[in-house]
This record gives sequence, structure tokens and C-alpha cells, in this order.
Amino acid sequence: MSQPSVNVGTNQSGATLPGLFKQVYAKEVKDAIPSFAILQARIPFSKAQLLGDKYHLPVVLADEHGFTYGGNTASNYTLNAGIAMQLQDAQVASNELTLQSGISYGAVSRAQNRGEQAVESAVRLLIERMKASASKRVEIAMIYGASVNGIGILASGTGSGTSRVYTFATGTFANGIWAGMENAQLDVYSATGSSPVQKNTNAAVVITAVSVANQTISVTGNSTDLTAIDAVLGSTSGTSATVYFYGAFGNEMTGIDGILTNTGTLFNISAKRSGPVLH
Repeated sequence: MSQPSVNVGTNQSGATLPGLFKQVYAKEVKDAIPSFAILQARIPFSKAQLLGDKYHLPVVLADEHGFTYGGNTASNYTLNAGIAMQLQDAQVASNELTLQSGISYGAVSRAQNRGEQAVESAVRLLIERMKASASKRVEIAMIYGASVNGIGILASGTGSGTSRVYTFATGTFANGIWAGMENAQLDVYSATGSSPVQKNTNAAVVITAVSVANQTISVTGNSTDLTAIDAVLGSTSGTSATVYFYGAFGNEMTGIDGILTNTGTLFNISAKRSGPVLH
């Protein structure tokens, strides 16, 4: 009778034990993007103040000034005339922001619930990310909406064709803005006085990578548009390449930076009258 052969000196390994080992998955999706909805937490949304047309708020811009100084003689003196406080009706219009997302029926069917088939419900995860993404955009707008400096100013760029790597000017790159911004769409304007000119007139500038350490973004876009942006970066006339989210320029709410740097009339109040309140 023949005996089974024995492989002397051979140890078992992954290659000799196919199908034995199981793949292990995490119990939940890890969110690597920090939460930035700080102002929204401190300034909660009020359904009672939903707008029909505009939100009106009476604002005191100047104090009462009808003072009379009587000295230290304790004698009678005539009071100066009263000088009334100055009140102005601030008028704030609402701005709209809409996020469109989609998911296939197959993805919904295969990941209906957390369990054996999926780490997380696909619909639940999508809704949570939509809420978080919208909250971040609103938070950025609350700070930098309608700012003359946009969400950053480009200092230089390298690359050719439809690809570039842009470096931001010192002090204009906010880590919190750019974290998780891969695939986000941008517009670039040249700051020429009070009339900025859009340089990417053919297509959006799309972020492909972000380097927080180097304060750079890698982008793709229309080659003609990127060449036009190159011309701004190489200009000696003092113009700057200002970055905004795609379609945001002229359509987003005015944030804190825009309010503090305002030099004209904002919310029906002139910056010349508002002092430190709106300027």
C-alpha cells in the first residue's frame, strides 16, 4: 500500500492556506474631516425670523450727546440743547445655497442598513455628509462671504496645459477651509479696483489635491482659463488672483470679514456712519 507524501521542511503560510483567513471591516465609517460649524453653534438658526423679503433690525449708530458740563462751583448753569441718538433701519436680504447629491438604486439596495452587508447605511451616510458639507460652506460664508479677499489669494503657480499647482499668498491660506476640498470647484478673479474680472470664463477650476503643509492646491481646468490666471500671477500692475467658490461671487451672503472691511453702504447703513459696528 502506498503512503501519502510528506513535504519535509515546509511550513504553512498564507499561500498554502487559501480561503482560511477572513477579511475584517470596521464597525463604522471614520470621518477624517474636522467639524468647523463653530459660529453656527453659537448663532443658532431661528425659525421665528424666517424672511419673506428682508429682515429689518433697528440699529443705534450714535449716542445721545446733549451734555452740559457744570464745573465745580455748585452754581446754577444753563443746560445745552439735547442731541438725539441716531437710529437706522438695517435691512438684510437672504441668500440661497443648494447642495445637489445623488446615489444609485443599486448602492441603496446593497447598503440599506449597517450589518453583515455594509459598514453603514448608504443613504444615512450620504445625508450626514450632505449636512456636514453644507454646514462647512455656510460657516465659511459666515466668516469670508463676499470678502474682497475671497477665500484666499494666489501668489504663484506652476504647471502647464490643464494642470496647475497654486501657492497662496502669506496669511491668506486657512487650513480649515481647504481640508477635505478635493473635487471642489473654484472661480478666480483678478482684483482690479472695485470691478474684479473673472479669469476662468470657460469652466470651473477643480481641486485635485491639497497640501496644508505647503499651503498649495493642485487643480485642473480649461487651458485658456489657467493661462489667463498665469497672466495675473505674473502681472506687475499690483493685481491679485482672488479665489472664490464656483458661482459664489456676487451671490453669497456677506460674512464677518466683508462687514468689517466694508467702505460703502451695507445692509442699508453707510460705513461712514456705522463706526466700529459695521466697519
